[in-house]
Amino acid sequence: MFTFNTVEFRHALEKSIQETYDFDKVILNQLDAHDGSMNTVFHMCSTASEGYVRVTTRADRSIADLMAEVDFIRHLDVYGVSVATPYTSKDGKDVSIIKHMENVFCYVIFRVATGEQLSHRGYKYIEGIPLSKHHYNCGQILAQIHKASETYIPTAGYKRHHILDHFKVLIETLIPYEMIVVRGKFNALINQLEQLEKVDMSYGMIHGDFGDGNYNIDYRNGNITLFDFDDAGYCWYMYEIASAWSASTGWVMHEGDLVRRKVLMDQIFATIVEGYRSIRVLDDAYIEQLPLYLKLVEMEHFLGELLYVTITEGAIDFEDEELQELIHCIENDIPYLGIYEGD
Repeated sequence: MFTFNTVEFRHALEKSIQETYDFDKVILNQLDAHDGSMNTVFHMCSTASEGYVRVTTRADRSIADLMAEVDFIRHLDVYGVSVATPYTSKDGKDVSIIKHMENVFCYVIFRVATGEQLSHRGYKYIEGIPLSKHHYNCGQILAQIHKASETYIPTAGYKRHHILDHFKVLIETLIPYEMIVVRGKFNALINQLEQLEKVDMSYGMIHGDFGDGNYNIDYRNGNITLFDFDDAGYCWYMYEIASAWSASTGWVMHEGDLVRRKVLMDQIFATIVEGYRSIRVLDDAYIEQLPLYLKLVEMEHFLGELLYVTITEGAIDFEDEELQELIHCIENDIPYLGIYEGD
């Protein structure tokens, strides 16, 4: 993975942006990467504009993938979903290219999303407003995405991948054949999922990585603006709801009582569903499949860890303590990576 730690690259990127876009006096500041980050991101200031420059450093993300991602974002924007949209270059392109040290990288400049991240506010919500309102809003924006997805027709040549197919490839390339139990459970889960229907009400384009690190909150009204669609692809909508719910475990992780923790998680899920149903129909039959999709979330989390380590370190140490904990949960069917279990 190429490391952008040189002044030369930053200056080269500033020059490329000034030549490619209608921006003057561009100044970039590299952001610290969060855990699991697969891109390099710079905050950009210019005379008249501000944004975030995302440089793609992964070999498995082609320019066609990025153009398809932007195509979906444009569609969501047209349908009124609050998303961070990309700037367009002088020649009408959303994805630009920079050559540096015999390497070629793609980059996209996104507008600044309205609001702030929860982490920047110390994970404190709007004063005087219950946190349940935020979970309700999460359900609403997920429903807005899925409702817009029902009418999404990709621009010719801009097709995104099917997420389950992507997971199949990762299983074959990242998990050793000696890990018989893990591979067996994952393959059995995939076989079970492939029996499910794929109709407009249940299956379509999703964000693919819904969590508080990928949206801002307007602290004046609680509105959410979503960004970071580079994992977007086709999957069941319930998978995204399950993923959003599992990402909410941080709100209950310090609750020591297991029964109370489960009650709190159930309340969060009910509120997300309530918000979702205020925008879009969600049949009870799909909700009953939640445990199945939570197992898919578990699989995605494990595969994501393996992919990140492979890209950043070149090899996977399966004796790593964190990976061992994940393997233990998978092999022993501990529900939902410990959401309902003690440490």
